[in-house]
Amino acid sequence: LLSYLVLTTSTNSFSFDEIIEKAKKLGKMKKVAVAGGDNLTMLQACRKAKDMKIADCILFGISKKIKDMASANNLDISDFEIIEEPIDSQCAMSAAEYVREGKADIYAKGSLETKHSLNAVFDSKRGLRHIHIISALSILEAKKLNKILIFTDCHVRPYPTIVEKISSINNAVDVAKSIGIEMPKVAAVCGVEKVNPKMKETGEAHLLSKLHDDGEIKGCIVDGPLSFDLAINPKAPKYKAMEKRKIKGDADVILFSNIHAANIAYNLMVHSIKAKSATIIAGTIAPVVFNSRDDTAEAKFHSIVFSALYSEQLLKEEKE
Repeated sequence: LLSYLVLTTSTNSFSFDEIIEKAKKLGKMKKVAVAGGDNLTMLQACRKAKDMKIADCILFGISKKIKDMASANNLDISDFEIIEEPIDSQCAMSAAEYVREGKADIYAKGSLETKHSLNAVFDSKRGLRHIHIISALSILEAKKLNKILIFTDCHVRPYPTIVEKISSINNAVDVAKSIGIEMPKVAAVCGVEKVNPKMKETGEAHLLSKLHDDGEIKGCIVDGPLSFDLAINPKAPKYKAMEKRKIKGDADVILFSNIHAANIAYNLMVHSIKAKSATIIAGTIAPVVFNSRDDTAEAKFHSIVFSALYSEQLLKEEKE
């Protein structure tokens, strides 16, 4: 993985700094419902998002714990609304209901355990379920890349079916379009770049590519199976028949065959080469900020930024 992080030649060349500027120009601050406001890095991310006029935050949880944490770290949250919810499961559900009722635009996991947030998001009556299949997207920028990569699915679906992979592609395409990538290139990556009957993932990747060619998957370019180097390295060896591919080292979206490959690749990017990151859930009625509780304030801030832009994309699609 690390040896192939070289400069690419994609025409879709964006940086996180540029995406932040896009979010600042939305004209109206988004509202973020934070489930579990007593998380320092989330509070820091919320403070930065509001100072930059990207998003305002509503904090759900135990008011005293939230205020004490902010005070102990010299963080001013006096202009944030706090809603008292001492029980974790209800805290998660109340934040989700705020979003569902239109009182907030984005749901964010704060200090709560993942199970509480996922239960609230997936709840069919009070949560954020949609007709789409939900998937997690990790958005990454490394110094040696002159573009942003979107990984799916690193956190939610362990062994996605073909139908779930198609939904993951559609979700990633929506997010890509929200930041200005009009025709995202989606690489279905496997351990090899040829169909191997003993590796069912390669057959599924080929099927996804064919479904795209047949017009079943729209608004993007899909190619697979592709090895990771063929997906992101334009200087991949010629013996890999790169000239026959729809994607030639210029992928925007990386679709992994399972959660293990996706999560390992994500952690290599974030922890080994210190890539900037954001993590959101898509396919819901509104964006979900879904960082780990121990993620940095910067990563959580970036997730809020991308969610703000994705929220605008969802509103645009509703009107069309």
